Amino acid sequence: MPHSLPTTIVVAISFLLSSQCRLAYADQTPVLDHYQQLLADFGSTNKAACSAAQSAWQNICFELGRAAHDALRAEACEQMCASLTSGQPRESTLFILRQLERIGRDESVATLQMLTSSDDHVVADAARRALQNIPTDSAREALVALLNETAKNDFKINVIYSLGYRAEPKSVSALVSHLENGTPQVQLAAAKALARFDTQLAAKAVFAAWQSATGAQADQLVGSVIVMANRVAKQGNPTGAAPIFRTVYDRSVNPAVRAAAFKGHLVSAGGDTVELMVKSLSSDNALEQQVAIGHVSELTNDHLALLINSLSRVPPTGRASLLFALGANRKTSALPAIEQACKSNNIGVQIAAITALGHVGSAAHTQLLLDQLHGDEQLRSAATKSLSMIFDDEVDRVLLQRLAALDADEQREELISILFARSCPALAQVMVDSNAIVSPNAETRKRATEILHRLGTVEHIPALITSMTKNPTSEQDATAKTIVSICSRIANADEQAAPVVNMYATAPNEIRPHLLSVVGRIGGRAAGEFVSSKIASDTAIEKDAVITAICNWPDDSVSDQLLTIARSGDTAAQRSRAIRAIARVVVLPSSRHSLDEQLSILQQTMRLATQDDERKLILDRAKAIGLLSTVEFVRAYLQSSALSQPAQSSLVYLARIRELRQADPSIRVDLEHVLKNSADSKLRERAKQLLLEY
Repeated sequence: MPHSLPTTIVVAISFLLSSQCRLAYADQTPVLDHYQQLLADFGSTNKAACSAAQSAWQNICFELGRAAHDALRAEACEQMCASLTSGQPRESTLFILRQLERIGRDESVATLQMLTSSDDHVVADAARRALQNIPTDSAREALVALLNETAKNDFKINVIYSLGYRAEPKSVSALVSHLENGTPQVQLAAAKALARFDTQLAAKAVFAAWQSATGAQADQLVGSVIVMANRVAKQGNPTGAAPIFRTVYDRSVNPAVRAAAFKGHLVSAGGDTVELMVKSLSSDNALEQQVAIGHVSELTNDHLALLINSLSRVPPTGRASLLFALGANRKTSALPAIEQACKSNNIGVQIAAITALGHVGSAAHTQLLLDQLHGDEQLRSAATKSLSMIFDDEVDRVLLQRLAALDADEQREELISILFARSCPALAQVMVDSNAIVSPNAETRKRATEILHRLGTVEHIPALITSMTKNPTSEQDATAKTIVSICSRIANADEQAAPVVNMYATAPNEIRPHLLSVVGRIGGRAAGEFVSSKIASDTAIEKDAVITAICNWPDDSVSDQLLTIARSGDTAAQRSRAIRAIARVVVLPSSRHSLDEQLSILQQTMRLATQDDERKLILDRAKAIGLLSTVEFVRAYLQSSALSQPAQSSLVYLARIRELRQADPSIRVDLEHVLKNSADSKLRERAKQLLLEY
């Protein structure tokens, strides 16, 4: 490799300069002695040298940005400007301009202004951006001069945007001149720029330009008018903004523009706000109705009171929308009106009022809502939702009393659903007391288990364990997960299995295997100590349950025990379960083993595997170990008729790691093999994409 030595030397020198520069300002004033040396590499075709030099100088410029180093900053900027006038490669020029953009001041303006006329439009625009970000009067004056002098329309527009970005009052007159006399594109740019200014002159100019415009130009300018009017209103001058919004609203035909103007008018209308909202809600303009409804959250208390008193003047459709909004915004002062609307003859208004009670109601409204559960389906749905939402724990007590007095299954199911949606803690005990978890009805059992999963406590674990002996085997997994969920709510992770462990000594023999199985799913210190004490059990059933517990473990802390079972378990089923468990836990993100150790364990497990399904699982899990040795491990099975598919899949997954592809060129051959032989079209496509990266 004949070029490696010079490259190494260049990188080393650049790194040394970078290190010296960092050391120079780490504890003392920055020094600029190395600028010329670094400058030579700013535009180097050697990427490593270029990056090192630019990084070193950028670090110095960052430090020079501090006020304490202003004299040195100016000196550094003068050096960079001198470099720009002497001619630099494009990459070097653009890098220097980026530094001047950050730390340049008056000393840089003349050079930057000159560079805006560069034949290279990228350099010219970079110089403009640098001027845009220099916060001095001379930079602003340079931009104004460029605006007045340039004949290039695109560049003029960019300069206008630069002045708009700065938003300095002294630039307004220049922008107004181009708003009044420029081409349509320049006028539009000037209007957008002026909309950023907080001056009356800018506002009047934009408004006047829009009023005198016609057709498409007026449609384009109106956005700036609305922005400007909103700015005027937010500055504390709503009366000045209101006429602008009214004029835009009256003159425009575009529904979106009218809606935007209407929104601004609502904000600035003062005492007329409520009348405007009532008028809108009484119209058939859906877009403006949405704007009015959205404004509910912005109303003052006085305006809100006026609006509530005006509800009767609003037609049913608008009234329903308003009731929804009053509820959603939790306007409790509207509660009397909402209660009254619940008695409306219009079902849309009723539904809206009942829905609003879910946000602003209390336990006092429980009976009103319960009465709706026997009526119209839409009212029933709204009442159910509101009962589920009311923020008053007393509602739980009322519903539980009602539930205890009901015999009809359909009504009970409805109340149970509401209590579950409310996350009522007492509902879990109801499920246990009513024997719902061992009900003859499968759906009842399923829902009871779901309720206990979310709301159950350790007191409910005995009933859940007992249910595992009574319910179908197919439901035991869901029950076990419910117990694990309950135990996971115990703050001390090491003690989460304790409630189940403590049941074991007094539990009947038929329950003990279930206890062991669940303990294994929970894991932790208490579970580990308990299972270890039972591993040498003389009872075959208990020993098998212990093995099941170890195979259910949530992490790889039992990997040694799993390997022992995989080697010498009493039955083929036990050995197979252990092999699958190892493949599951050893590569988890929480694994306590290093990547090399994980691979070693999988390799040992592969040698113990006797079934192709086990081997496929191991190959699939191996893809989580991003090592070259994993690639070699997987590669050995690419030609296997039974195992090629998982081997191909894992290899393609590993190949996404660029460092592995670079370290092992033969991965390209493997990818070509997959592209040619895989039956999986998606896998072939991924392999093809990776090959394109070579």
